[in-house]
Amino acid sequence: MRWELLRWELLRLLRLSFGILSRFSFLCLFFAFTVILFFLIFAILGVQLFSGRFHSCNDESREYAKGFGDELAAGLSQNECTGSFLGADGEMVAREWASPLPNFDNAGEAMLCLFEMATVEDWNGVMKMAMDIRGIGIAPKNESNPIMGLYFFAYMIFGALFAANLVVAAVVDTFMRVKESGDATLFLTDEQKAWCDTIRLTMREAPDRRP
Repeated sequence: MRWELLRWELLRLLRLSFGILSRFSFLCLFFAFTVILFFLIFAILGVQLFSGRFHSCNDESREYAKGFGDELAAGLSQNECTGSFLGADGEMVAREWASPLPNFDNAGEAMLCLFEMATVEDWNGVMKMAMDIRGIGIAPKNESNPIMGLYFFAYMIFGALFAANLVVAAVVDTFMRVKESGDATLFLTDEQKAWCDTIRLTMREAPDRRP
């Protein structure tokens, strides 16, 4: 019995949610489009600035990708991320040139990275990686490019805080208008409104009792 009541309450909440979305679908779509547009603009700019530049070698003694190192005798380089090295556990580990996640290697990864940053989750860590970049094929070095921090400050102000506050303000304004209008059926679905109208009509048309 308790599960039946819980299922009924969940269904009622879902109907209410769909009723709200049906009333304000255009407003929701407009603000969703605005937020996605902000993310897309900064994602494209981030790809242009950082694509391929977050990569580094898992062996910290090597700072160049294959083919980017300083040429030595016979065209070989001791700085490239090739071969293997002795790991911390005493076993040989293959060198790998890779980028941490999240990154800005493509628009999809950039959108995901920006979405995570919008939650203020380790956004300064991503900014620190961007401020260390030196170029494609070269491992980052501490604070080699500090001017890149301006991108993240601009995003957090305009792309994250502004967009989030815009959505919150729209939702609050909508509910304040609903409260001021005093329309109790605004969030009901069409079926719920029809049921309320039927009950109201039945009560109004009830026969009078004879003495």
